[in-house]
Amino acid sequence: MLDAFPYEEEGAYSSYDYGSDHTPEQLFGEGCEYIFYGKILKAQPFCTNTAAGLAGSGSSVYAYALLQVEVLKGIHGGLDKGQKIELVMPYSADDDDDYEAEMIREGTEGIFIPKMPTVEVTFVDSQRKVDAIGMVGWRDSRFCWEEKYLPELRKMDSLEEVEDFWEENHLFIGDALEDIRIK
Repeated sequence: MLDAFPYEEEGAYSSYDYGSDHTPEQLFGEGCEYIFYGKILKAQPFCTNTAAGLAGSGSSVYAYALLQVEVLKGIHGGLDKGQKIELVMPYSADDDDDYEAEMIREGTEGIFIPKMPTVEVTFVDSQRKVDAIGMVGWRDSRFCWEEKYLPELRKMDSLEEVEDFWEENHLFIGDALEDIRIK
């Protein structure tokens, strides 16, 4: 369960360590129940506790984004076209060029490879609860949305095609996505 607090644009958020998630086994192995091509309908950043918790308490504050995504094509795992699902994605928001903010904007399309299990997100201010698949994140190569890849991504129909694509484009390598940013 994640308690969701309001996200602050200028907040100081802890960074994520994705070092172990850069292998085919981590990406396509246990916990990979779904692969789909989809479009982000809504994106809501939030944090795990209040920024006041940073002042001298030694606690870590992590930022996430709750995404509502429409499945445009189910590739692996039985999600159907038109289905709307909720995803939780790590969101560090620490990039100088706003790469993550651009990535999670409404209307962004791409291949999603969410890592299971489901997590319950409770928004503290409204007590709204959302069951979401977590964790999806570009830092561990689980979401590919780069413009130059979209024509090929739209055509994929099988787990094997996605695995081959990730291998051919070196998307398992730690900083591979740093090299393909479109400015």
